[in-house]
Amino acid sequence: MKILLKTFSYAVCVITILFLVNNVSGTDVDKLILAKEAGYTVCPMKGHHCSKEELIIKVSAATDGVLKSDERFYFIPSGGTVIGSGADVVWDLSEASPGKYSITAGIGKNDIISGKTITRSFVVTECSECDPPHDCPNVALLGPVSSIRVGQSFIVRGKFAGDLKGITFKWKAEGAAIIDGGSNLQILVKAPAKAGSIRIVLEVDGLDPSYNCVTGATQIFTIEDR
Repeated sequence: MKILLKTFSYAVCVITILFLVNNVSGTDVDKLILAKEAGYTVCPMKGHHCSKEELIIKVSAATDGVLKSDERFYFIPSGGTVIGSGADVVWDLSEASPGKYSITAGIGKNDIISGKTITRSFVVTECSECDPPHDCPNVALLGPVSSIRVGQSFIVRGKFAGDLKGITFKWKAEGAAIIDGGSNLQILVKAPAKAGSIRIVLEVDGLDPSYNCVTGATQIFTIEDR
């Protein structure tokens, strides 16, 4: 049997057609080995359970016959991309959707495959432990734009741009006293009786530590004499 490969290029795709021609002998592929036969879709977040390497498969083909000097191995995948040449290549399915894919190996020359081919399959499964994409929230503090005098009361507001589900807030005032608030995004602060600097801290609890998000904000306020 003889297989002729013809590739037609159009605007955004490449179509490969295999023509079968009988009664032509050639070198057979006798072995086709995949390093693994199943993997998971890529997780969109780095550092989580599923990774791109899951869908990078080493593929090896061999013949028991003699490979002629003008012959080469061909690999035709139903999805993904084959990287490399020779008997050992890499099958990249890192952008593949869940499903079953196949790869066929043959030997020939000038895009004509003669002899026996072998096909193997690979199953891509949805990653069950993959977290969805997550954007870190923006945390900031806003206070009075005018001067703060000793003994005055003033409002400090927290700015939190993100999902509030499961989030709690904790305030600290170093060098001053919190009169009201503390569990939400606004507090009333009493300035000290002496001029100087005070430090207001907003801590955010409930963020997933694996995302390495900023978990708070700090603002220094200057207290002036009357």
